[in-house]
Amino acid sequence: MQLELLSVVRPDGTPVEVKTNGWASDDDGIQGLRGTYVWRADEVLALSSLTGGLSGGAEALAQRETTAQVTPLGGSQSTVTGDPLRFAGYRSLSSALGRLGDMVSQRLGEVVPAIHVPNARTITVAFIGGVTLEGYEVPEPRTSAYSGLDW
Repeated sequence: MQLELLSVVRPDGTPVEVKTNGWASDDDGIQGLRGTYVWRADEVLALSSLTGGLSGGAEALAQRETTAQVTPLGGSQSTVTGDPLRFAGYRSLSSALGRLGDMVSQRLGEVVPAIHVPNARTITVAFIGGVTLEGYEVPEPRTSAYSGLDW
């Protein structure tokens, strides 16, 4: 896990963000954190397939209300011969599902893989360079930094 930005809240409640360089490790001390690979594209892909199938089905039902005719010059012409309200309903449903499918496809392009690290995990953060936080004073320690070395 590479650290690029450090966010700290000052005692007065205002946030501070500074660029930094460092890494994090688990209790084993090896650079990086153990986690579970998560890529939720399968959920979005299933919804995209569902909307595409429903859109195609609605379009097929709309075409059932029409009759196609071939003109003498080789062209074709469709005429609504069934119920015009059903045709309009199926056509609008197909269009709406098509737009929903487009939105889902756009969302699929925004899905990025991630590593899920469980909450309440103790990690070690190592900074490669120093960080200066303007307007943030480090409180004086209440005990000596070396007090843990006493027996």
